[in-house]
Amino acid sequence: MTADPPFRCRLSDAVPLRRALPGLYARAVRQSCAGLFAVVWADAEPLGPGRSGIEIVDEVSRRVDGERFPAEYPAALGEGLSSAWTDGDGPGPGHSARIRITDALWHPVDSGPRSFRLLGELLAAEIAACVLEGRAPRPRLLPGNRTPFSWERDLLPPGRGDAP
Repeated sequence: MTADPPFRCRLSDAVPLRRALPGLYARAVRQSCAGLFAVVWADAEPLGPGRSGIEIVDEVSRRVDGERFPAEYPAALGEGLSSAWTDGDGPGPGHSARIRITDALWHPVDSGPRSFRLLGELLAAEIAACVLEGRAPRPRLLPGNRTPFSWERDLLPPGRGDAP
């Protein structure tokens, strides 16, 4: 039996996600005082017949400084998705989906729920764009003008930042 997701949210007027969107990637980094650091890899999947809302499933096995992925981060990611899809100016409509967090990076000082809420908002925008445009996911980077990290170079299309 699988464990309950750490975050579940009902969305009114949510549209069922009709196809899986594997390979979502979002990053928010600000390296200064009161920094911001969060990176997530995820897959979005349809919930199935008769189900609606958002489910967040934490499948992260990575450890940072010996610590497991903090439980409040998946919940914050879900809150970001939910708020982006329910606020009047967000990338609506909301989509009923299971979001499987397959990997993540965080920093013991510069990461927090705020960082992962922001990633949830970025993922909401990317899922909405993929559905609207009928395309595969693209990386969502904040800030967009930051030189890509070494692991991002293979994710980015040629001509984007320092991508090959």
